[in-house]
Amino acid sequence: MTSTKTDRLQHFGIKLFSGISPESTDLLAEGAKHVPFQMGQTVVAAGQKYPGLICVLSGQLKYARANRSGKEQVFEIADQGDTLGYEGIASNHAIDHDVAGRKNGEYLLVHYSNVRKAMERDPVLALNVVREAGASLTRMRKLADALSLKDANERLAAWLVTWIESSRKETPDEPFQAVLPFTQSEIAAQVGTVREVISRGFTRMEREGLLTVSGKRIRILSLDGLRKYSSATA
Repeated sequence: MTSTKTDRLQHFGIKLFSGISPESTDLLAEGAKHVPFQMGQTVVAAGQKYPGLICVLSGQLKYARANRSGKEQVFEIADQGDTLGYEGIASNHAIDHDVAGRKNGEYLLVHYSNVRKAMERDPVLALNVVREAGASLTRMRKLADALSLKDANERLAAWLVTWIESSRKETPDEPFQAVLPFTQSEIAAQVGTVREVISRGFTRMEREGLLTVSGKRIRILSLDGLRKYSSATA
């Protein structure tokens, strides 16, 4: 389905388009397409180029790489409102990772040529691109630092702290319970290890009185303790 000029992209909750002018909205909507995707479906494969900005309207996308043995490293999870493909705005080279569905959903594909034109006319959009692309680069740098400087247990603790702080507006009173949004295998793929190491990491943190885990249900006993654990080698 092709969008019309009367679409207001902000209504989809795309952070990149927050505060832009109606004229920019109309330009970006020209030729934009709504594309459904399924869990596990490859949207853009390694060796291909991004076809345009991919704005997640629903569901989740992930971008990841796998080695020859099949071990997957997930670099980022894109939720509703997130955008992928910033590198293609200036120079669109083939990517070295896969973009695939994690949860069934739909994305909006926006032509790069329209993005460039809108950025030239709308400083708000240009600043949004710099902010969102910069935030993505910061997350990548932190992941690279964690993989090179922290052991797997410290990376797991750091992942837990980041997840808790990003999913809650205020720091909850302790102890508190939550439901993990990923399986242990999926967490392992994000912190650069395997499921068995994640399981042992949770067991070790339980012994140290930081948390308890039962399936996907987790009870945080000491968030400050997790913070200290995650920064042991920082």
